[in-house]
Amino acid sequence: MSKKMKKIFIIILAVILALQILPFMIPLSGGLEMEMQPFDDSGRISVDDVSIHYIYRPSDGPVPSAGNILLVHGMGGSAFSWRGQMDALASSGYDVVAVDLPGFGYSSRDAGFDHSQDNRAKLLWEFIDAFMAEQGAGTDQGWILAGHSMGGGAITEMALQDPGRTKAVVYVDAAVISTTNRGASIVEYPPAARWFQIGIRYLFLREPRLRSFLESAYGRPPTAEEASGYSRPLMISRTEKTLVDMVRTSTSTTRESL
Repeated sequence: MSKKMKKIFIIILAVILALQILPFMIPLSGGLEMEMQPFDDSGRISVDDVSIHYIYRPSDGPVPSAGNILLVHGMGGSAFSWRGQMDALASSGYDVVAVDLPGFGYSSRDAGFDHSQDNRAKLLWEFIDAFMAEQGAGTDQGWILAGHSMGGGAITEMALQDPGRTKAVVYVDAAVISTTNRGASIVEYPPAARWFQIGIRYLFLREPRLRSFLESAYGRPPTAEEASGYSRPLMISRTEKTLVDMVRTSTSTTRESL
């Protein structure tokens, strides 16, 4: 091997080593602390050591209510995403609960959580059981399950797991079926997973960037309430690690099960 080739080889090797070591030297700082009660009607229930944040709007109508509704947000959303629908549904006589899925909103961000839709569904049914017990409610008359985007997959699995308690399934632009888990093998490599977290934390989980996403979605600048409601939970510490765990473990409903 010529001196020139040796020099090129050494440079390439040094770059490879730097790419594997450097990400662990970059701190994942700048995240917000978790707010335990971000809204006046916030509540928390611990299920299998996972702290689930929720917002509850009891029926404004006659007793008994028209029914129970569970609202499950989509990717990057939270219970806040349903604020308008919650008011309208409660005014129509429904008892309404909107949850934050683990890793989103103000629910816990535990490392290694299984973000498969099957596991989310099991957790949500356990949450409902704990919620009913906490509220001192009587017989469970069943639930109307509504899910947006990623949340549509979670409520699909809930309906499959317990059709007897599922009164209806409501899809809002739902993402139900997925045939692949893209990127899972990449993030199994620790340096790649760390670079992924760094990119999310410093490039995307910033209020100006999140404001631009909202403006693109709404077709207008977001209000201060909208910008804060969506961006604050996404900027909580460890959100970027949640997204890596999602890439690693996320699976959806199969066509066969449907």
